[in-house]
Amino acid sequence: MPRDDAERDLVTIRVRLASVCDVTDAGVRRRLGVTREAITRDTTASLELCRTIADWARARQYGAILSPSAAAGSANNLNIYIDVRPADIELAVGSHCEALNY
Repeated sequence: MPRDDAERDLVTIRVRLASVCDVTDAGVRRRLGVTREAITRDTTASLELCRTIADWARARQYGAILSPSAAAGSANNLNIYIDVRPADIELAVGSHCEALNY
């Protein structure tokens, strides 16, 4: 566990995307045939399932996936595809910082 006074990176972004596959939504997971537990376990099978969902989302032109965090319990991750069309993504500096590298 890191020290409380350890150096950290602080990052803030505000993002607007044209299309996001929201697998934090139980209805979306149901349509995909997966459970939250299945995609947040620390197993090879879970990782492969996440890759399958990512491939599915990319094939359908999603610009990002909003997913439950396996590492941080109730938190979520926004996984943005860096090669999306510039017209489909907007980034701006926000006012709230989250500590990373902890």
